[in-house]
Amino acid sequence: MTLHGLMDHADLPNVIMQDRAEVIGRARVFYDALGDHSDSPTLAYASMDLDGNGRLKLSEAVLWTLAATDALADMANETATLEFQHMADGKARLDPSLVKTMGTVQYSANAFDHLFEAIDADRDGMFSLQEYVLFRYPDYSDTLRAVFADRFLDQFDTDKSGSLSLSEFLNGTLVIQAPDASPYSAQSYDYRSERDTVARMFEDSLDTNHSGELEKDELAAILHPAHFSHSVHEAYALFVKCDANGDHELSLQELQGCQETKPFLQRHSLVHVSTTQVVEDVYGRMGQRLRRLGLAHIHDEL
Repeated sequence: MTLHGLMDHADLPNVIMQDRAEVIGRARVFYDALGDHSDSPTLAYASMDLDGNGRLKLSEAVLWTLAATDALADMANETATLEFQHMADGKARLDPSLVKTMGTVQYSANAFDHLFEAIDADRDGMFSLQEYVLFRYPDYSDTLRAVFADRFLDQFDTDKSGSLSLSEFLNGTLVIQAPDASPYSAQSYDYRSERDTVARMFEDSLDTNHSGELEKDELAAILHPAHFSHSVHEAYALFVKCDANGDHELSLQELQGCQETKPFLQRHSLVHVSTTQVVEDVYGRMGQRLRRLGLAHIHDEL
């Protein structure tokens, strides 16, 4: 089963353009119950089954995953804002030394200093509210994504054009190592990705200015956790692993009996996004996002 085969059943352009307000609300309700129900297939299915017909379509899963990512970003902002307000005690700026003393963020000393230096846009040595939000959830930082994009271009832009061709992009994604526990490991993906599948994604979804190459700002954009392509692939992976009868729909029983369900739900929790002990955790997650975009052919037996 290939991603472009599944795509025929998703009406993807229409899904992406839909108003996600209602679905974001449903995802938010689900994840507000994080402590008790975040890995409950039954509650997740009820949240994702938008038309309530007891058959989960790929388009519903894609839309819900997009909405869950949006809801997660809102929750991250709210959580960091409350922390900032508590520590700043009514002030507009927050001293980093106080953050270290209170131990709110469990970063190593090196990670703390590196991230603060990258996030402190006005170079005043203090956190503003927005800077603290990005420090707390660095995957959302434009600065850190630009740093990773520069690294990636330096390594894989072999013709030194300042941008990535399709082949350069693929070469880069193929050498990124996956964690052993990742559902996007070598066991999940066929490295002989069908070129037309990846080329279609590259041309239609990633190369937004249609120059034929991926420029730095386009590369940085797709590193963002909320970029729609990651949610699309999350939904695809869920279907590939859980659609036991191959009818391109999921029943509640299929979701309940699938080993991928719990990791899928946990990957959309604040705990997953904010687990950052060292700086390379942040850049590592960015690399994994690129990796799964480049490895777009999934074994049939999964």
